[in-house]
Order: sequence, then C-alpha cells, then structure tokens
Amino acid sequence: MTKAKKAIGVILAVVMLATMFAFGSFAVTPGNATFTVTPSATQVEVGDTVTVTVAVTTDYYAGPIGVPVHYDAALFDYVENSFTPNADIYGAGAADANAFNNNGCLTVAFAPKSEVAGVKAQVLNNVTLFTFQLTAKANGVSPVQLKAEDQKALGNMTGKLYCGQKANATITSEDIMIGQTFTLNNSSVTIGGAAEPNTLVIKDTAPSQPVIDLQNKSEEHTGSVYGMDTLGWNDDLTPEGAIADYLTTTLGDEYLRVTLPDSGVETTGTIIEVLDADGETVLETYVFVYFGDVDADGQIGSSDDFVVSYYEANYMGIDTLAQFMAGDIDGDGWPTSADGFTMGYYESNYMGMPTQADVAALAVDNVYELV
Repeated sequence: MTKAKKAIGVILAVVMLATMFAFGSFAVTPGNATFTVTPSATQVEVGDTVTVTVAVTTDYYAGPIGVPVHYDAALFDYVENSFTPNADIYGAGAADANAFNNNGCLTVAFAPKSEVAGVKAQVLNNVTLFTFQLTAKANGVSPVQLKAEDQKALGNMTGKLYCGQKANATITSEDIMIGQTFTLNNSSVTIGGAAEPNTLVIKDTAPSQPVIDLQNKSEEHTGSVYGMDTLGWNDDLTPEGAIADYLTTTLGDEYLRVTLPDSGVETTGTIIEVLDADGETVLETYVFVYFGDVDADGQIGSSDDFVVSYYEANYMGIDTLAQFMAGDIDGDGWPTSADGFTMGYYESNYMGMPTQADVAALAVDNVYELV
C-alpha cells in the first residue's frame, strides 16, 4: 500500500469516527462557530515560506471537527510534514488528528480519543486547531481559505467542513454536526510586488540622450519625444540612428511600436507606442519631433522656411503641436521667420543648423502652446 493510500485510509477512518459522534438524537440547539485562517505574511516573494494558522471559536461544546483549507497550488507548494495539530482540543493529548493534502486543499479531521483520561468537549475561544506551511513558487495572489460550500449540511452530507456540537462537556453526550452557523474569516497572500506598468525608457546604448517630454502633450499623446537624429548621417555615411536605437520599453524592444508619417521616414509626426505585456494594448503614445522638419517630408529646407514664416504672419499652416515644436530652432518657444531662415540656409549650404541634441536642450524648458 502506498503512503498516499495509507494517508487517505487514516483520514477516512478519522472522518468515520467523527461521523459516529455526529449523529445522535440531534436534540441540541445549533450554535455558532467562527473559523479564522491567518497566514504569517500577506506579502512574500518566490521562495518564501508562509505558516498558516487555523483557529476556531465556538459558543458550544465542540465535538469532532473537519476543516478543508484551500490554496492556489499553481502559486504555492505544500511543505511536507509541516502539519502541526493541537492535540489538546478535548483535553491534554485527547485529540486524534490527521491531514491529507491534495492539489491545493489540505483536509484535516479531529476526533476525541475516548480512551484518554480527562477527555471532554470544550467551548473553544480562538483556539488554534493546527498550522501548516506553504512555499511560494510563482508570482500572483492566492487565497488561503475555507469555502462555505464545503460545510456539511442536510443538502451536502459529504461536506468536510464541520464542528460537531455537544449538549454538555461529556464527550458521549448528545451531539449535532449540522445546522450550526459558521463564520469564515479567510485571507490571501500576494507573491511578488505588483508589476510596474510598462513604460518608455532610453536605451543605455543610445547615440545621445533624447528627451521624453511629458509636459508637452495633447489629448492623443502621452507626451513628445525629441533629440534623436533619425535623418542624420555619420562620417562613414551610415545613418546616425533610428528611434529603436534610442528607445525601448521596460518590457523590452518588442513592446515598442513605431508608426511612420506619410513621408515614410522617422521624422516629425512619427507615433511611438508602448504596448502592454499582451503585445496589443497601448499604454502610452508619444509623438516624435524632428527639429527643422516642420512639414514632415524627411528634409529640412525652404519648404519648412515657408511654413514657419507663413505661420508667423497668419497663424495658419501649422496644425499640430509637433509641427509647432519642430519649427522652433532657436528655443525661444515660437516658430518664427528667424527659425525659417536657419532652415532655408541649411538647405543651400548644409551649415548653420544646430544638432537635434542641442535644440532639445533648449526645448526641454519650454511649454509650447499651439495658437
């Protein structure tokens, strides 16, 4: 016979013994009992061990007791041989107790040892019935609980949650096992801290430090991002960098989604989204600003000069906050003809245009408002 079969056999024997005590004349008026399940900690980390204490209070003389305690077996492992019963419930050493653990439920049964001197039923006042231990193995929240649907009742005679009731302290007095009112005080344990939401972060290997700006935002955008030279070239004629070279998320690159504007290049108006762990839910949305490229065609030149100069004169032609910011080259908070001149001059001479990082250092102190 295996150990498991032996364990089942022992506990069934205890339950049968308890049942014998359960069904007398049923002359006792049903009373009240309160079961309380208390873990030694409600916030732990994977690898930590929690001691669970189960106690009971009755307003009657308690007879045989059965308690099934449920926990999430996907989050906790039961610690073998950790079950420690209270042998003195019916007097010194007068309780016979056994436990069986199976797939997230530790079932415990107590019965009085009638052959032990001094055995008697007792009114219990927050008396510890037993303790056992669980070891956390995965992050999550696990209830450690008794379930009302487990209570033995006329409609649920196979229920394993009961606290037999005696008419008086004599353990052989009339008893009743069903009909009491039970109050169940349960608990839960959180394993691992609450996960931080995914967010946009700058890569340690970024070619330069871009700005993640949370103050210059709109209804559609969590904020704006700038200071990345996605259109520039290094001396060896390789691209200076792409958005993915500068930015990532706390969950990794695969949770960063970049959507290009109509020009098909990473310039002003590019949308940068941060995705949740499901890879679909959008948590944050940023708009990219490339200083100097106001019309978002992927180049800095006379067309941008025209847009900025026209806007200065007519307050028209710039429709988004990103365009407005892109037109401010000198960092004074407004796109003006002076900025436009710098753009046009750059197209003709490839000179005079400050770096994206230099303009970003000026822009970070501005709060832009599209007129």
